Amino acid sequence: MMQTQQKSTVAAPEFTPDRSNPQVQAAREAEERLYRHYGLETRAHHVELETGRRVRVVESGTGRPVVMVPGGVGDGWIWAPLMAELAGYRLLVLDRPGGGLSDGVDHRQMDVQQLAVDTLTAVFNYFEIKRAPIVCNSMGGLWSFWFALARPERVDALVQLGCPALILNTSAPFPMRLMSVPLLNRLLVKQMIPDDRKEVRESVTFLGHPASVGESWPDAMCACGYCFRHLPKYKTAWLSLMEAMLTPLGANERYAFS
Repeated sequence: MMQTQQKSTVAAPEFTPDRSNPQVQAAREAEERLYRHYGLETRAHHVELETGRRVRVVESGTGRPVVMVPGGVGDGWIWAPLMAELAGYRLLVLDRPGGGLSDGVDHRQMDVQQLAVDTLTAVFNYFEIKRAPIVCNSMGGLWSFWFALARPERVDALVQLGCPALILNTSAPFPMRLMSVPLLNRLLVKQMIPDDRKEVRESVTFLGHPASVGESWPDAMCACGYCFRHLPKYKTAWLSLMEAMLTPLGANERYAFS
């Protein structure tokens, strides 16, 4: 059973997950089932940023700390299969702002690079970590590069799974770039919100993955993919991230990692 620890109850500016909300409750239960599926015991923490926004970190295991920063909109549950293979470590899995059960965020209203540095600094401080390696992917990989540049004394190593977002003239799959276009993206985002669990498996292709990725997911993963994409904050977090970070032609120059 997942335990929850927190240091503050300050509400976030955009959206604070409410345990009484049926969609939040469904997402929380789906996540717990997923972690049980992989034999993981977890504890949830809520780390308050200076802005009052809270980010959620799921802790699992004991040993040397390893921070895990997910890509996409920031759902930490996606790491569950890998977490099960990392015995002997204290895993600290971040739900990036807007993702998972962290507070919501409109990425267009802030400096995303500063948000990344502030968030990871707060997480390291909360858990009293002087230095640690970071496992990350995609947008989480970009966030981790930014943090390592700003706080090099706190990062032992970066384990980048796949291509970090917006690095060295890389871009994003064309459907994702189209989601940077206001109004048009309101139509496209519907493809990211599945009507049933089957569509969850198919939706991974929208992110550039081969269909075999979704086909290999256990039912517990599909349940998380369904429930978390139906959270009230999901559309704003995803659309604002695409509008802030991308253009139809590629990376927004403001955030491209040269």
